[in-house]
Amino acid sequence: MRTTTTITSVTCQVTQDTPNQSFVSPRMNPLVEDATTTPTPSSTQSSTPLNSMDPSLHELENTISPLPPPSSSPELKFVPNEEISTLNKRQRERIRILHFFTSHKFTILVYSTCILSAIGLWLLLGSIEEGIYRNSPTTRPNNENRIIVPEGGLFLFTHGCISRTNSVILMISQAAVYMIAEIVVLILGALSDRDTWRFKMETFVLVIFQVILLIVFSLTQINIYVTLLEFIFPSGAIISSYSLVDVLVSVILPLCYAIREDYKKSSSSLEPSSHSEQDSQKVTPLELILHNKKMCSHLLDFARKSYCPENILCYNDIERYETTNDVESRRKLAFHILDHYLNENSPLELNLPKKDKMVQQFKTHLDTNDILEKTLFVDLKKHCINDMQDIYERYKEKHPNHLQELHPGSNRKLWKLDVSLPLGTMKCVAKT
Repeated sequence: MRTTTTITSVTCQVTQDTPNQSFVSPRMNPLVEDATTTPTPSSTQSSTPLNSMDPSLHELENTISPLPPPSSSPELKFVPNEEISTLNKRQRERIRILHFFTSHKFTILVYSTCILSAIGLWLLLGSIEEGIYRNSPTTRPNNENRIIVPEGGLFLFTHGCISRTNSVILMISQAAVYMIAEIVVLILGALSDRDTWRFKMETFVLVIFQVILLIVFSLTQINIYVTLLEFIFPSGAIISSYSLVDVLVSVILPLCYAIREDYKKSSSSLEPSSHSEQDSQKVTPLELILHNKKMCSHLLDFARKSYCPENILCYNDIERYETTNDVESRRKLAFHILDHYLNENSPLELNLPKKDKMVQQFKTHLDTNDILEKTLFVDLKKHCINDMQDIYERYKEKHPNHLQELHPGSNRKLWKLDVSLPLGTMKCVAKT
């Protein structure tokens, strides 16, 4: 029985056979379809013990999740293969386009276009209004022939003006155009997975406030409002009040959320720990998750929705590199890590200190050494673990039930990487 589940950018494939079972965790590769590779008998090697990856995992296997005898429970093994998958030219081009849409250049371009369009619309309407006023045979000294701003037209800079029906209709029409574009983008965003930063919720709330304030602003042209309330609460203040709502929803509330989460973290850190110092030196809870087939898939999907899956994927590929014994395959993996995570404008570029110097050192080492040691990316691996701490804390807060598998007495299994799969994927092979 083969079941394939695709979640937007993350592809998760589970293969179950009798009596063999295999699990493939999600591969976080935007725009790349899942392509698992079945190893040939000639490329299959003997199983590697779990403690060959890390000596501390040997104690973890015996103390935290001891496995029953082989007769009643499957044992883990490697199914190595030298094949390495990479992004083709078309996929890289699509990722480059998506990177441009999320860059500061695109943001500046959009804002500049909107500002220039608004200025151009003001000049156009002002010129039309002034032309009609100048060429009207019934021009009056009190400027009653001006169609938008009777007090002096759109080019009046000497004093303020009172909003009239025509000017209000013009402002509402212009605001409606922007709101329609916002609603279309909001609908497209609703079709994608919900993010973990509340971006969609904030945008939805702001659009609701925009509609409400636009309706209220249009009602200010009722005579009773102009007579009684215009001098107490001007209609222009209704538009300005939206700026306060925007700052409240987009800046102040997220800041309050962050302060609350930091307070929870500090409170939990002050609680006495039941673990001994020796236990704390074994394997961190984050590493337990990364070596648990089910929980790692959940964490990777959570990181994808948080727009930061690159550290987990890089960690997985470094694990694959460290567990690969073939010299040529290890070199291909090293170039893959360099090309996908370290080079400038790479698909999953990591945020590293002094990255240019680090990349140059890696390139020099790859060019001058025929045999690469397994510890080449140890520092990079530690950096990935450190960067994953934030996503781990948020994942732990959002999904506390998922962490029950790490509790003593729970039915869980440690797993290993399968180098037969495309990069960025992981597999646990169970054999009875």
